[in-house]
Amino acid sequence: MYDAFVNVIKTEMSTKLSSKVIVLSDGVNNKRRRCKKPWWSEELTELWNDVCASEKIWIKCKIQNQKKFFRQVFVNKRKLFDKAVQKAKRQYWYSMQEELSNSCGNPKEFWRKIGKIGVGSERQNYIPMEVKLDNGQISSDKDEVLNKWKCDFSNMFNRNDDSDVNICENDVDVLYDDMLDCEISVEEVFNVLKCSKNGKSPGYDEIPVELYKNQTMLNALTRVFNICFDSGKVPAMWSKGIITPIPKSSTSDPRDPLSYRGITLAPVSYKLYCGVLNSRLTYKLDDIDFLCDEQNGFRKGRSTVDHLSTLSTIIETRKLRKQSTYVAFIDFKKAYDWINRNLLFCKLKTLGISSKMLKSLYNNVQSCVKVMPSETGRLRVIASETGRLRVIASETGRLRVIASETGRLRVIASETGD
Repeated sequence: MYDAFVNVIKTEMSTKLSSKVIVLSDGVNNKRRRCKKPWWSEELTELWNDVCASEKIWIKCKIQNQKKFFRQVFVNKRKLFDKAVQKAKRQYWYSMQEELSNSCGNPKEFWRKIGKIGVGSERQNYIPMEVKLDNGQISSDKDEVLNKWKCDFSNMFNRNDDSDVNICENDVDVLYDDMLDCEISVEEVFNVLKCSKNGKSPGYDEIPVELYKNQTMLNALTRVFNICFDSGKVPAMWSKGIITPIPKSSTSDPRDPLSYRGITLAPVSYKLYCGVLNSRLTYKLDDIDFLCDEQNGFRKGRSTVDHLSTLSTIIETRKLRKQSTYVAFIDFKKAYDWINRNLLFCKLKTLGISSKMLKSLYNNVQSCVKVMPSETGRLRVIASETGRLRVIASETGRLRVIASETGRLRVIASETGD
């Protein structure tokens, strides 16, 4: 049903919205093109044309005395051009610094300017087709590279211990909860929808959030959410995510798959559904007063700034008393990726919260990892009947790596795109 719903939206988009078709060439074009720099101007164009013209006159001249004269003219014009280029670069960077300083109060505009000056693209560098093996050696063999990515992502997404399942199976399901198990209302979906930001990347279904912000789509989403909520199942398309690996820092090893932070592009409708469930769960936890006051950070309206202020006050007070202060900062590696979901659902049951609606979000989850986004086109993903991703190859025949959040990981890639 959801696939038909998506097809209707795409059909309306293609008939009502203007569009254009971009044809990608199958061949390889080795012609190098000069990209226009942001600091380039018409004045620099004229100076460059003068340099090129004087160079041609110098090269074509056959008389020795005149050739020396024309060469000196060319050198002088080239120096003048180089000085103008350096001046234009300085003025451009000074203006960019001023714009960034003025846009500090607007985070969206600030990061948009950061992306324009190339900092964002530099962080998404080409992921090398080589890995650092467990024994410390560097390998560029294709089979070893794929096997390394396979093992690391498989271990990261499948760390649950099967022995923990027995703990949950003995528990009795929670009875009906008026707050959590009631029908999803239009107001709930509207509150989540109005908090969604425009201009964000869509997920696997390629539908942006802007298309949902109208009364017709609001009613349709509410109906879809209630069907999913009552049946305890979600559309298969919601389980497909595209993970973009982002380097954690400039000092991390790019040859280590675990040195990247995975950013998953999920369908917008799936995120809205999760937002509704999260709002209910948050309200329930606040109602039973389960979370202690010291837990901030992830809670709405609470920031870690309060913790920093408290810690700073404690340190200053103890310094005045000439007492030492010892603080332990713990950063758990892959804390969210390695969470034991079986024990998490068991904990929810002990708190009196039904986990049926949450478990449906984690069944048959599939994710593909983009390894070289700068060199490949759209993904072509094929999923097996067992719910595990099997094959991934780009339409341009470049290499990619696939990872599955459920079950084992299997990577099959071809340099020819077969």
